[in-house]
Amino acid sequence: MAATRPIRQAGFTLMEVMATLVIVSVVLLSILAIRSRNLHDANRARNTRRAEIIAQRALEEALLGFESSEEDIPAGFGLGIQNNVETVGEEMQVVQVTVIVTFPGRDGVESLSLSSYRLPLEGEDLGDGGGG
Repeated sequence: MAATRPIRQAGFTLMEVMATLVIVSVVLLSILAIRSRNLHDANRARNTRRAEIIAQRALEEALLGFESSEEDIPAGFGLGIQNNVETVGEEMQVVQVTVIVTFPGRDGVESLSLSSYRLPLEGEDLGDGGGG
């Protein structure tokens, strides 16, 4: 009797297919996680930049003696301005202007503040030297 040769079948075994699926799944999940993180970081950078622009504009307006309008502030952002009078030397008074902008961040609300000094405006009532 003649010996019969086993027939070779082309294709992959079930274990090879399953191993490939596991590897592909891990790679795809990693890519999605990185993409999600990048989107969060880009959003935070955009919000931080918007807060910087809002704070800079509000500080410039406050230094010039104008009232800041909150109409141009995006939803989720907040603006606060503080004026503190300080005495320099024996008689000279200056006003410290601090602008605080709150904005949505990764872990809740974040804030950014800018501060500068100016001389009192003509006719400005400095009161008793306190802030306000």
